Amino acid sequence: YTAGAILSMAFNQPVPAMDGNLCRVFGRLWQLDWDMAQSGPREALAAVLTPYWEAARPGDANQALMDLASSVCTVNNPFCEICPLARFCQAKQQGTTANFPVRKKKKASPVVQVATAVLCQDGRCLVAKRGAKGLLSGLWEFISAEGESPEAALANLEQLLGALGLEWEKRASFGRIKHVFTHRVWELQVFRLTPAVDLPEPAGCAWVPLAALDATYLMAGPHRKIAAWVKGEPC
Repeated sequence: YTAGAILSMAFNQPVPAMDGNLCRVFGRLWQLDWDMAQSGPREALAAVLTPYWEAARPGDANQALMDLASSVCTVNNPFCEICPLARFCQAKQQGTTANFPVRKKKKASPVVQVATAVLCQDGRCLVAKRGAKGLLSGLWEFISAEGESPEAALANLEQLLGALGLEWEKRASFGRIKHVFTHRVWELQVFRLTPAVDLPEPAGCAWVPLAALDATYLMAGPHRKIAAWVKGEPC
């Protein structure tokens, strides 16, 4: 949208400014069964519209359509009786303006249970680096494990710690965090573990001074919050 607006209004280039206003006007005009919240349908509509912008004053065309959408072809209760496009509008003719533009319901994001261990000794905390691919790739985090339930996540965490040769003698709840990503939700239960002995540094992990948490060792959002808890900073 921004690129189209600048190119048409500042440089007189025949490019539509694809914002929600244009999507609404043409979605109703042609009764497009496209989910305009998605980039693919917006790009397809832009490709259809671009030839119509092969004329003088493309910036004025964009501005006129934006004004039309904001004052006449409104989201709710559009003023079709005064719309200059009413006689061409398929949604107006069929009384379906309320159905356009199409907004398909989003699927509920899956909730992933995560158990996280905060292990500290000698002013350092143990963190692990995520893999090179996938969610939050390359970032650091406190030792964590996922599960279908909080109990399963904790059991998986204990199994992971054992496999890494990490022993502890005391476990205390450190708090809970809910973190929403685009396509999933993390619900973290965070535990503070007291090491039983001097712990090793497993492969892929590092003992990091408190000051270096999320400074030298960059961390994802929920783990930044845990780091702030550990350092006694406001979250």
